[in-house]
Amino acid sequence: MTAIVSLSFMVFLLPNQPPVSSTELPGEDFSQAHTQFSHYQNLVMVAGHSVLINPDARQARQQDSWYLEEYQRIPGQVDSFIDHIQVGVKTAAQDPSALLLFSGGETRGAAG
Repeated sequence: MTAIVSLSFMVFLLPNQPPVSSTELPGEDFSQAHTQFSHYQNLVMVAGHSVLINPDARQARQQDSWYLEEYQRIPGQVDSFIDHIQVGVKTAAQDPSALLLFSGGETRGAAG
């Protein structure tokens, strides 16, 4: 039997760089965003493998609370999503210079 393991969170070091000027990207002013996020040094990114479609997060461990493709409907899959979220939150909470980012989104129309 072959096991496929995916790393669901990654920690990246973000170098301190000056803000992008509006001359580099016409029509965009990033100075406020740079000031707001300048104290972050690390990024904790949790890969989004699905979308929680139930507005009641207390039901998140139920498979029907998620938009899942057929291949994702396997025992334990939803628990792995939640475990990845929890690891990301705990990792970011331990580092005051870390920004927590959840990647992905509602890329399929049926997901809402």
